[in-house]
Amino acid sequence: MKKRHIILIILWSVIIGVPLLQRFSWELTPKKPFNVLFVNKSVTDSVSLSAYATNWVLTHRKYVKPGGSFYDPFKDYVGFFPKEDRNFRIRDLEDKDEETFHQLARDLDLVYFADTYGVYARQWHNNDHTVLPHHKIYGGLTERDLDLIENMLEEEKMVIAEFNFLTSPSPRVLQERAERIFNLRWQGWNGRFMPSLDKADKDRVPEWLIDLYEAQNNSKWSFSESGIILVHENGQLLVLEYPKHLNTPVPEISTTFQHRQNYGIPGRIPYPGWFEITFPRSRAMDVISWFEIPVNEAGKALLEKNKIPVKFPAAFRGINHPGKFYFAGDFGKTEVPQRFVKFKGSRYLELFLTDLRDPTNREGFFFAYYLPLFSSILKEEYQQNTN
Repeated sequence: MKKRHIILIILWSVIIGVPLLQRFSWELTPKKPFNVLFVNKSVTDSVSLSAYATNWVLTHRKYVKPGGSFYDPFKDYVGFFPKEDRNFRIRDLEDKDEETFHQLARDLDLVYFADTYGVYARQWHNNDHTVLPHHKIYGGLTERDLDLIENMLEEEKMVIAEFNFLTSPSPRVLQERAERIFNLRWQGWNGRFMPSLDKADKDRVPEWLIDLYEAQNNSKWSFSESGIILVHENGQLLVLEYPKHLNTPVPEISTTFQHRQNYGIPGRIPYPGWFEITFPRSRAMDVISWFEIPVNEAGKALLEKNKIPVKFPAAFRGINHPGKFYFAGDFGKTEVPQRFVKFKGSRYLELFLTDLRDPTNREGFFFAYYLPLFSSILKEEYQQNTN
C-alpha cells in the first residue's frame, strides 16, 4: 500500500474515530441527579431557550433531574412562558403555601436566577409603537424570590444570580434586601460592548440610545465605530468610542492565578455582553474575576469625571456561604450550538473551531470561561452532596 494511502487511512480513522469515542464516552458517563430550579422572567422567544448556556452545561456534564431525565429548557424553569398569538402564562413562586415553599428549599440543590428583568409591552408586541414601551407585563424581584434564597442559604444550599438581579425594575426596597443577602452594592451603572455605534446599523444601535444621548448632550449622534456604552439608573449615558477613548473596543475579564487554577478559566478574555458595576459591601464576598475597560487617557479622564472605575468585579463567591455566587454579567444567556453537547471533551474542539479574537462571538466566551467556571461550581457542590 502506498504511503499516501496509509496517511489518508490514519487521518480518516482519527476524524471518524475521535468523535465516536467522545460520543461513547459521554453515553457511558453516569448521570448525576442534581435538583435545579431556574428562574427566568424575560423569556419572549422560547425557541432560543434550547441553546441557553446553563442548559448546555447541565446536559453536557450529565446533571439530571431527581427522576433521571434531562432538564428541558422549555419547561424546567419558573417565570414567563410565551405562547402563540401573544398569549402567555406565568408560573412562579407566588402561589406556594408556606410548607410547600420551605420543602422546596430543602429539596433543591441549586436555585439559578438567570434573568429577572422581565417582559415589556413594546418588546412583547413586536415594537408596536401604539403601546407604551416601558409598561411592564411581568418581571422584577418579589419578596418570595428573596425568601427562597434565604431559605436556601439557611439549608446551606447553592444559589447563583446573574446580571440585573440587583437592578431595575425591582422596587428599591427589594433591591436593597437583595444587596444585603449577597453582601453587594450596585453602583447604578450598566454597560455593554457595541460592535457598531453607527446609527444606520439599526439592528445594533437602538433608537432609545440615540435619543437619550442627543437629549442629554444637545448634539447629534456622531459615533460610527465600535465601543462601549454605560447607562446609569438615573438615565445618564456615556459613550466610549474606539479608538478615541479605548485602546481596544471590548471589555475584558481578568482572573488571578489562584482562581484560574480553581476554576480552569483563562487569565484574560474579551467579554461582549451586558455587565453591571457592582462591588462587595464587605469582605464576606470573594472576587473570582474582574471586568476591565481598556481605556486610553481620554477614556480614563471621561470615567474619572463621572466617578466610574476602570476595573470592577465580574464574578463573586460567598466566603461564609461558599455556595453563594453572583455574576455581574449575563454569562448564562449565551446561545450555544448543540452539535457537540453530547460529546465528552468537545470543549477543546469547539475552542479550536471558535475565533476567540472575534469580539462579537459569545461562543468563545462560553467555551473558554463560562463552561469551565459553571462546571467547576457544579462539580464541587455535587461532590459535597454525595459524600
